[in-house]
Amino acid sequence: MKFAVAILIMLGLLAAGSAAILIRAMHLGQAATQAPPTVDVIVAAGELPPMTVLRPEHIRIEKIVRGELPRDCCTNPVQAIGRVLSVPVVQGQAFKREFFLPDSGPAASVATIPAGMRVFTISVPSRSINPALIYPGCIVDVQATFDLSPASQGETIATTVLRGIKVQAIENEVIAAPQTADSGKAGKSVGSYGGALRVSLLVNTKQLESLQLASERGSIALAICGPLDKTPIEQPGTIFDQDYLRTLGLPQSPPAPDTAPRDADAIGPAPAPPPQPLQDVEIIQGQDRRKQSFPVEPPKNGPGS
Repeated sequence: MKFAVAILIMLGLLAAGSAAILIRAMHLGQAATQAPPTVDVIVAAGELPPMTVLRPEHIRIEKIVRGELPRDCCTNPVQAIGRVLSVPVVQGQAFKREFFLPDSGPAASVATIPAGMRVFTISVPSRSINPALIYPGCIVDVQATFDLSPASQGETIATTVLRGIKVQAIENEVIAAPQTADSGKAGKSVGSYGGALRVSLLVNTKQLESLQLASERGSIALAICGPLDKTPIEQPGTIFDQDYLRTLGLPQSPPAPDTAPRDADAIGPAPAPPPQPLQDVEIIQGQDRRKQSFPVEPPKNGPGS
C-alpha cells in the first residue's frame, strides 16, 4: 500500500514538471515569433552640407530596434526641421542633436537669410524709437531726412525710403539694462535715451543701395508697423521750408500780393514771355504707340538762315 502511494506521488510530480516545461516552451516560442520593439529615428534623405536649414524634404523616418538606437538621436521631425546643420551629413545617417547649431547663435541667424536677400545694419538714435516695442521679426518703415542743396534756401525733406521691412536682429550698442538677480543677463533699457540702437534689416540689393545712400546723405529713423498691416500707402515726402511745411506733389498757395506803395517812376515787372510752341510726335516701340509733345526751337537769324 505504501509502495503504491509512493508511485502515485512520483507520477504526479512528473506530470507537474512536464506541464511546467511545456508551458515554458510555449512562452519561448511566442517570444521568438514576436518582432523586437522598434522606435522611429530621423535620418537624412540625401547628402547635406553644413549650414543647411533642414526642411521636410531633407529628412525621412526609419524604424530601428530600440536597443540599437544611437544616443541623442532625433526621434521626431520637430526636433530636426528648421534647425541648421553644423556638420556634413550623408544619406541615411541619423541626425543627432550635436549636429545642429545653437538656435540663438549668430551663425544660425545668418543661415536663415533667404536666397537673394541681404542683411543691412543701421544705427538708429534711441530717442526716435522705443526699445521696448522693437524686436527681431517685427515690421518697420524706414524714414529718412535730408538737407536739400544750398540753393533751396535751407529746405529739409523727410520721406519714407522703404516700407514693410523685416527686422532681422537688434543689437544695443549703448543702452544696456543692469544685471539683476531675477534676469541674470543684460537687456534693452527702456527708460534711458541718448545712445543708439544697431538694427539689422532684411532687404534686397536695390533696397540695400537705398539704405546706404540714406545713411550716408541723411539721418534715418524707424517707424514700427502692425504685423498684419497690408494697407498700401502712397504719398510724397514732406519739405520743411523756413516757417511752414509743404507737401511734395500738391499745388502750392500763390504768394500774397505785394501791396506796398510803388514809386510812380518805378518800372513795372517785365511781361511774361510768350509760350513756346510744341510739336506732337508719335513714338512707336514695338506694340506700344504713344504721343509726346516736344518744344520747337525758334528759327535763328543769321548767315544762311
